[in-house]
Amino acid sequence: MMSMLNSNDYIEHIRRARGKKSVLLVRYMSLRASYPKSLVIAFEGEDDKIVYGCWINRVRPDLWYETIVCNGKQGVAHLKEIIDTNIVTCQGVTYFVVDRDFDDYQPFLDTNRVFMTDRFSVENYLVSTEVAEKVLRDLLPIDCLADVREACLALFESLYDDFLTITREHNLRLYIAVSKKIRLSRPIPDKISTLAVVTATSVSPSNTSIDDIIFFQDDGNDDYTSILTEQFCQLNRRDRYRGKNSILFFKAWLFAIARSCDAHEGVFGLLHGDARARQSEIGLSSFAARSSLPVGFEAFVLGLG
Repeated sequence: MMSMLNSNDYIEHIRRARGKKSVLLVRYMSLRASYPKSLVIAFEGEDDKIVYGCWINRVRPDLWYETIVCNGKQGVAHLKEIIDTNIVTCQGVTYFVVDRDFDDYQPFLDTNRVFMTDRFSVENYLVSTEVAEKVLRDLLPIDCLADVREACLALFESLYDDFLTITREHNLRLYIAVSKKIRLSRPIPDKISTLAVVTATSVSPSNTSIDDIIFFQDDGNDDYTSILTEQFCQLNRRDRYRGKNSILFFKAWLFAIARSCDAHEGVFGLLHGDARARQSEIGLSSFAARSSLPVGFEAFVLGLG
């Protein structure tokens, strides 16, 4: 296999294989052989496991559970099908956690063993005015400098709106593809540089063609596409645009702000001393600890077991 694929392709091949039914069955059987009675929670990806772990601990810090990562919503659906058809029997209950995305995905709407976000994904809860203000308060050495924090927060509000405008067409294309059940021609890039150039005080479009980011075969001239475009325009951008794009922006901007803070640049010109921003703590766990819980999640967690 390694002679046919380069190392990055091989890693992607292994990652995608985790979501195939046969591989999921083997992994789930192995998990249940070790923990036949344990509560198990199935997640789409590794990032979800981190974020939901923080949220679950806030609601029920005493709850113990095992996890299985399924490499996407389709993988979680495959695992649910495996369990629902009694291919594997055990005493422990398995729950499923998925993102709403653009499709809502009907197979998950018929059971109380599933939690689905009311926003696009978990990342949409992490990128918010609330989280930004708390992160600025806690990770930057700007205690007692309300004007500085307010200036930073105003920058976040403005730049985030600009970023959502820049990525509108990306989200629209994805919405149309998902709604029409058209497979994308290539994976969506996971680097902020493909979407935008982000600094502490500005955000601008990248030089990457949109066809290199969201591409599929469709002429887009039919009436259904017009209807989908109208539906898309009704979405709340912060809640319903692709959250993984937003988290890329948020991290890039926070790191840029932290560098400006450490260099005493711009709004940080009046800082004194050697105190530095806590850049190592910029990440998913930090954001999840400061975010609001998704609607209905607390009740879902309280009902686990």
